[in-house]
Amino acid sequence: MSCRDGITNTCENYVKKSVLVNRLKSKVMKCEVHSEGSFEHKINKGYSTIWLFQSAVMRIRETRKEIRIEIKTEYLKLFDLENEATFRKSDLSWGKIPCNSHTIAKILGNIEMVFEHCYLDGPVEIFGCCSRHVECSDNKSCVHPDKRVAQGCMYKSNLDKGRIFYGTNCNVD
Repeated sequence: MSCRDGITNTCENYVKKSVLVNRLKSKVMKCEVHSEGSFEHKINKGYSTIWLFQSAVMRIRETRKEIRIEIKTEYLKLFDLENEATFRKSDLSWGKIPCNSHTIAKILGNIEMVFEHCYLDGPVEIFGCCSRHVECSDNKSCVHPDKRVAQGCMYKSNLDKGRIFYGTNCNVD
């Protein structure tokens, strides 16, 4: 990442919080599963929190000389930053990340994967089956194109156990 990339404003790697937040938002807005409210930037006392699908993922604090980034422990591996994180004994749920061009590149490079993970990990509405139940039965697996919606399908859990109620592969009376 060069000094002219729009995030760093000097070669000392000072990162502007507002530019970083805008770059994160623009990257997740390109994701197929993006919807209104799926990316939130909430400003708290002294820091900002990035929320993806109601999950707090990252905290950013800006000082005069730098920004400080903390990532929720459960997302460190997805960002490929688990080896760079340090923790306070009083708060093991957030890993402090050194703010440099290397870590910024990893954050920007992996934000879509973290976004997708938060999407799939969110709460789902449970339902019996959808209009694709015969097609699912013939394929012996769920064919719903939305993975998150499919997680709520009770018929999918039967298919996963090999119990097929419909179509040419029906094996339950």
